[in-house]
Amino acid sequence: MKILRWFIVALFILGLILVRKFQTELFYDPLLEYFHQDFLNIDFPHIDVAKHFGSIALRYFINSLLSLGIIWFIFLDKKVVKFSAIILAFFFFIFLAPYYYFIATEFSQFYTAGFYVRRLLIQPVMLLILIPAIWYWKNQKLVKSA
Repeated sequence: MKILRWFIVALFILGLILVRKFQTELFYDPLLEYFHQDFLNIDFPHIDVAKHFGSIALRYFINSLLSLGIIWFIFLDKKVVKFSAIILAFFFFIFLAPYYYFIATEFSQFYTAGFYVRRLLIQPVMLLILIPAIWYWKNQKLVKSA
């Protein structure tokens, strides 16, 4: 049974990899090409803001669902999944406001911060934070009860 759980985790990880691999086909993001070039010395691309934010939201949602699947099959705990979903939703809205500012100002100030805020929205970075945090919390709980 444990092997099946880890196989399913591997499938969810494969899903995250596929989202990344097919990002240009699946999502509207004119900044992908912009950041692959020397973005400090080229013109900022025209962005359909509504379409871009819809695409960012969809990508974050897909990454979040896959991340929650991974968390579920690692910990098998509904409370942990609920907590993780709340954290993911909270940080989506926290990062969205500064990202809008960076888009509106064409990354003219704090371009590195803007790059990383964008990265937090389009990549499942929160998963890399949540899994060790939950693991630590659960192990602390076990140590205290022993």
